[in-house]
Formats: sequence, C-alpha cells, structure tokens
Amino acid sequence: MTGATFVAALSAALALRIQSYYLVLFAIACAAFAWKHYRSYRVRVFGKRLEKRAQKALKRAFKRSRFRVQCNVPCPSGGDIDALLVSANHRCAIEIKSWHGLRPGKGGLVKLNGQPLNKDPAAQTRREASSIGARAVLWMPLSKREKAFVYQGVLVIMGRERFLKRIIERSLS
Repeated sequence: MTGATFVAALSAALALRIQSYYLVLFAIACAAFAWKHYRSYRVRVFGKRLEKRAQKALKRAFKRSRFRVQCNVPCPSGGDIDALLVSANHRCAIEIKSWHGLRPGKGGLVKLNGQPLNKDPAAQTRREASSIGARAVLWMPLSKREKAFVYQGVLVIMGRERFLKRIIERSLS
C-alpha cells in the first residue's frame, strides 16, 4: 500500500466516523424532541380528560339548584369557557385546571410547591369571563385541600365540586 492510498483510506475512515458521530447526535436530538412533545401531548390529554370528568361532576352537583350548567361555551375573545353557570341573575365562567392547587407568590400565582406557571391562568379566566359579562372562577378539582381566595378579581377555588358549589352560592347570595 502506498502512502497516498493509506492517507486516502485513513481520511475516508475518519469521514465515516465523523458522519456517524453526527448521526448519533442527530438521533439524540430527535429523541429529545419527540420525548418533549410526547410529554406535552400526555399533559394535554390528561387535562382534557379531567375537564370532561369535572364538567360531569358540575352537572351532577348543580342538578337541583338555581344554576344551569353549560359546557365548552365559545367566547367572543377566542377560546372557550370550560363551564358556564347561569341563573336568573348571575353568570359564572369556570376555567378548570388540572393542577393540585395554586397560591399567590412573587409576581403572580405559583403552584403549591412554589414552581412558577408558564402562563397566567387568572388573566385567561378574567378575559373569557369579561367577554360575556360573567364572574370569573378558576377551579382546580384535583386539590385535596379545600381553599378559596380571590386573586386579581378571579375567584380561585381548590377542592371538589361540592366545595365549589358551596363557595359560589355563598359568594353570589
């Protein structure tokens, strides 16, 4: 084997090795991208399932009350209202979230563990409720603690549907 042939063979082997490193890096990047989107998809699916269960629970809880429950009501500002409670004198727009609870923190609402939120759910709830002239309610049915507070004009309720019903009826009477 001549020197030129050896150099050519060596450079070809190095080129293949470099290409394989790029392929491995590309495969890792693709796997990370796919995993991120898969997790995001799973969170959305979980949220939608919880929303459906919570809507059914609301219909059962308010079956024999002065309120009528409407679900997935489109609003003029875009998006939809998860549940709308309508009575002769009052309307409540309920945004259902799959978190275990929120608390006021520095700069806005944070999760119970102190982790900040990506988007402000109070602003979304306020925007949707004001577009139809309703009271804004943010409800987290997964919360094991029953707690209610007002944050920037939004009634934040953590707990099951019976607790939500009790708080809403008290606040509107």
